[in-house]
Amino acid sequence: MIFLSTVIKIGVSFLILSGLTTCYYYYSSTNNTQILDQSVSAYQREQVVSHRDEIPVEATLHHERSILKKHAAGNWGPLRTQVDYSNVEPYVKKNQLAFIKDNLMTPALAFLQTTLKVFPRMSNTFVSQKCGGLSVQNLQKSGQVFDLGILMAASNDPTGTWWLRGVSCELDSVTNRPILGTLQVNLAIFNQVNVEKNNNEEWEYWLQQTLHEMIHLIGFNSVLYPYYVNAADNKVLGIDNVIRTFKNRQYVILTPVLDRVKRYFSCNAAVGALLEENGGQDIAGFHWERITFGNEIMTGDPFPDQVISEFTLALLEGTGWYLPNYTYAQIFGWGKDDGCTLTTGACSVVYEEFCKVKDQSGCSNNFNSVSGCYAGDQLSQGCNYWREQSDCRYKTDYNDKLAKLTGGSIGINSQCFITTLAQNAYATARSSCYSSQCVNGKVIVNVDGTAVTCTTSGQVISVKLGQQYGTITCPDITKFCAQLQFCPNNCSNRGVCISNSTCRCWVGYFGNDCSQRQSSA
Repeated sequence: MIFLSTVIKIGVSFLILSGLTTCYYYYSSTNNTQILDQSVSAYQREQVVSHRDEIPVEATLHHERSILKKHAAGNWGPLRTQVDYSNVEPYVKKNQLAFIKDNLMTPALAFLQTTLKVFPRMSNTFVSQKCGGLSVQNLQKSGQVFDLGILMAASNDPTGTWWLRGVSCELDSVTNRPILGTLQVNLAIFNQVNVEKNNNEEWEYWLQQTLHEMIHLIGFNSVLYPYYVNAADNKVLGIDNVIRTFKNRQYVILTPVLDRVKRYFSCNAAVGALLEENGGQDIAGFHWERITFGNEIMTGDPFPDQVISEFTLALLEGTGWYLPNYTYAQIFGWGKDDGCTLTTGACSVVYEEFCKVKDQSGCSNNFNSVSGCYAGDQLSQGCNYWREQSDCRYKTDYNDKLAKLTGGSIGINSQCFITTLAQNAYATARSSCYSSQCVNGKVIVNVDGTAVTCTTSGQVISVKLGQQYGTITCPDITKFCAQLQFCPNNCSNRGVCISNSTCRCWVGYFGNDCSQRQSSA
C-alpha cells in the first residue's frame, strides 16, 4: 500500500515541493517508524509531515533555455540515473547491499532507462542541497549529468509491514519532471529476506515492488497530476485534462491512456482508465482499479505475477515528461476484450477473471498459476477473483506433488489447466500444471507423455493416467495462446519476451535469457 502526503505551493519563478511521499505497505494499521542515524526524517507519518522543511525546485535561466530548445526540437534522450547508497550501506550486510544493488535497483533502473526517454538535463545543479535530510553531494561527485538522482536510506520499523517507501524532493523548473528523490528500506522486513536463496519467483516479487515505488516517484502520483505538461509545447495540461469524475468515480483521461483503454477492452464508449477508490488516502486516487486492472503493477497492493502494462507506460507518456518504448510493456491479459462494463469497475462471474465459490481451485487469468478463488482483497469490493497460489513455472512442494500425481510437469513451458486428475493429489484441487504449446490455433497439452489436443475453447477431453480416468478442460484458446511465453528462464526478469524463444534484454544485460550483465552497467 502507498502512503502519500503532500503540500505543493507555486512561487513566482519556481515550484515548491514538500513531502511528496510514496510507500509500499502490507496492510499495516500502524506505522511508528524509528529512523536510524543519518536516515530520512521526512519518512515519518502524517503528523510529522507537516513539520518538514519545504524544498524548492531547481530554477536556472540557462537550464530553462536549454530545455525549451530541446522541446522545440523534440530532442528526447535516454533517462540517465544516479544512485547514492552511502546512507544505507552502514546498516546492511554486504550480501544484502549486493542484493539491493544487483537484484533490485540495477534491474529496476535498467527497465526505466530502456523503456523511457526524457528531455535531458544540462547540469546537476539543485536549489536544495538536501533531499529528505540527506545531502545530494555524493550524487554530484561523479561529475556526470543525470536526469534522475536517487538517495537510498534505511530505517527500522518493527511494527510496520511496509518494506520500501520514497520521497520526491525536487522537480525540474521547466518541465516539472521529478529529478531527485529518496528510497528507504525498512530493515525490520528486509532482514527477513533470504538474499542467498536462488529463487527467481521471490526475486521477481521484490523487483516488482521496487519498480512500483519508482513509478510513483517519477510520475504516477496524484500530487503531480496538476503539473503534467503537453510534451509538444511544455504547457501545463491542467487537472481537468488529466482526471475526470464520472458517476462519482475518477478516471485518467490522458489521450495515450484513453486510446489504449478503448482498444484493449473493446469499448469505444470508455470514459478513461479507472482509478482505485478503496484503501483510503494511502491508495485511493493514484493506483489503477483492482477490478479493472487486476495484476497490473500499479494497482494498490502486492499481487502475484504483476506486470508493467501498456496502461502504466501510457500514463507516463501522458505526463509529457517521458517518451515510452511500448515494445517493453509486458503481456497483460486481465479483462482483454471484456467490454465496457469492466472499465467501470463492475465485476461479473461471466468474466473468467472472477469466481463464485471462495477458496475453490482454478487457474489464474494468465494461466501461469494454480489459483484459488480469493475473497480477501480489500480493494475488490466483494468481488472474488482467481489469485495465484503456486506458479507452474517455479517448483514448490505443493505444485511438484500436484504435477507428479496428475501426469503434469513444472517448468518454464508449463501452464495451468482445469482437470479432475488433480483430486489424486488433493481432495479439493481442480487444477494442475502441464507442459503445453500452441500450434495452428490449437493447444497441445502433455499429459504423462501423451499429447492431448484442444481444438475448441471449453472442450472437455477424457484422459487416462495409469489405471485412472479423468478429464482436462480446454482454456479460452485465443486468450491462452496470446499470453503463452516460453522464453528462456522467463528472461531472468531482466528483459521482455517478444516471442516463444526470444528475449529482448533491458539495457546493461545480455544473453539468450538476459542473465548476463555488462561490466560497465
